[in-house]
Amino acid sequence: MASKKPRVMQKFNRNWMEYSSYKAWLRPSNKGDYFAFCTFCNTDLSIGSAGKNDLFRHTKTNKHINSSPGGSSSQTLLTDLFSNKNIEPVKRGEILLAAFIAEHNIPMNVMEHLPQLLKNVCPDSQIAKSISCDRTKTSAILKNVTGITAKQMLMEKLRNLKFSLIVDESTDRGCVKRLCILARFFESKVEDAFVCLIPLEEATGQHIKKVFSDNKIPMDNFIGFAADGANAMMGQHNSLSSRLVAENPHLFVLKCVCHSFHLCASYACLKLSREPETLIRDIYSYFNNSPKRTGILKEFQQFLDLKPHKILHPAQTRWLSLRAAVCRILEQYAALKLYFTEAALTDHLNADSILFRLNNPYNKLYLEFLEFSLELFNNMNKLMQSERPQIHKLHNNMVTVYKSLLECYMDDEYVSRTEAGLIQIDNPRHYKPIDNLYLGAKVSASLASTNSNTLNQDDIKAFKLKCLDFFIEGAKQIKKRYDFSNDVIKEMQFLDPHVVKSRKINSLVALAVKFPNLISVNELQQLDTEWRFLRNNKDLAPDESEDVETYWCKVTAARDPANYSNQLYPTLSKFVSAILSLPHSSAAVERIFSSINLIKSKQRNRLNTTTIEGLLHTKQLIGAKPCYSLEVDNKLLLKFNKNMYD
Repeated sequence: MASKKPRVMQKFNRNWMEYSSYKAWLRPSNKGDYFAFCTFCNTDLSIGSAGKNDLFRHTKTNKHINSSPGGSSSQTLLTDLFSNKNIEPVKRGEILLAAFIAEHNIPMNVMEHLPQLLKNVCPDSQIAKSISCDRTKTSAILKNVTGITAKQMLMEKLRNLKFSLIVDESTDRGCVKRLCILARFFESKVEDAFVCLIPLEEATGQHIKKVFSDNKIPMDNFIGFAADGANAMMGQHNSLSSRLVAENPHLFVLKCVCHSFHLCASYACLKLSREPETLIRDIYSYFNNSPKRTGILKEFQQFLDLKPHKILHPAQTRWLSLRAAVCRILEQYAALKLYFTEAALTDHLNADSILFRLNNPYNKLYLEFLEFSLELFNNMNKLMQSERPQIHKLHNNMVTVYKSLLECYMDDEYVSRTEAGLIQIDNPRHYKPIDNLYLGAKVSASLASTNSNTLNQDDIKAFKLKCLDFFIEGAKQIKKRYDFSNDVIKEMQFLDPHVVKSRKINSLVALAVKFPNLISVNELQQLDTEWRFLRNNKDLAPDESEDVETYWCKVTAARDPANYSNQLYPTLSKFVSAILSLPHSSAAVERIFSSINLIKSKQRNRLNTTTIEGLLHTKQLIGAKPCYSLEVDNKLLLKFNKNMYD
């Protein structure tokens, strides 16, 4: 007997959505390929057995007939809604509810119940009764009303202003790799604005060019680019930056200083003993997720009058985490030794091993050295993570950090009299004697204490040699990643109000000629003339507390006394506004990825790229104010009418 043919299940066919009888309500279902979704009934339909016949049978049900726009109950609802005099407040309420969802990263499923809750809380309010905003409509508002409005406002700015792009790649919780693009521009202040997310397997310049062409943004407005140091971003051949430079030869390209300094510190730490870092991780793992152990440690902390701080985790990818973890271990060192002395009596395997390393004086010396040396890298890192413009401070701060590191092991006079880029960092002739190395105040105090008499002199010398290797490697990595002969960044110090006041820069031509896309040859003399007049204008002299943005806004707003409708310094203002938009790091884009991790959580891991973009643009539209203060103007209401009801 022949076996029966296996039953073939019918999958959803997107071509059905083009049929006139199904077009208005048929959508794909999130439940799978064997289901369809009816937007009128807000329900999933099983189509696996009969396909289109299942859809046809559904159109004949009372529920579908009553829910459709031609049905009795739905028709009455729409008539009441559009004839209601309070229709604008209803739309405003729905937009604000969607903004509330975006601001607080709340799952959109909440909107299945929140409108009904409002009706029960405010039974006498006609607006509350008229609000009908479930998860589908909320998602549509975020994407097609608030999100697209914020994006269009941004694109309008990019069409008229000079800007830089800050980009980075990351993979989210759903294992989706995306390229995130931010724009940095100056308009009364420097702003970092989210542009878009692009799912991709490999970043290419075509993605960015498509953003420009789709939004009619002139390529000439694109003047700066920043990213991390990955080969895909900053490689010499066929990288994203090399392709962009091929399209825009005068593009200012900067490798992220924060990423670079993190790598410098990481490579330098490899020259030290690995035992102190392993000790930090083992101590964290010992107390992690153990309330009992943490509680006992608190008793020892109270006994020694120490603050009951938790042990920190030195994450591999966190720029500033290692030094914070080192400082916490040193702060709690006495309490930890007491705790593990007691714990070693019962936990012979883990606690005994940690206690042995805590009692090793050289491990404490290494921790004290790391606390001092990593601060040099972290201070620069913190400065370059600022949202405010720091491009004018970049060179001087790099030189300061670099020479401060060199003076720990090189002759002070040689370092001070030699230009940073010309210092021979690996020439032993300029090294200090091994006993004169500066390893930090705590290390010096520990070595000078009476307890140091028990330390072996050969081991102390080995410790100092490893610290010397740390300094040399750190200096090599900084010199490798930053070009101290780069006059472009060096000359940007003219932006500093104190430099303007000092009158030490006579001309801006040397910098301006490197940006022919900003200042033409015919404008060079006018730029210099305005600069020299500004230096002597006492009415525009900067205050001591005036920051760079406030000062240049004041200069830009200055008017010509002969013709008040004209700027006093038009060419200089144009040039400065462009230079202020240049990036000093790519830290801003990392903040977007942090926001994405809050948006696409374990509970919301099915959000697609379009929805995430809508949420991020809505957050940008809301700004720093709470969502209820969002001004729902005619622009938003027109977008609501066009994209939600058309």
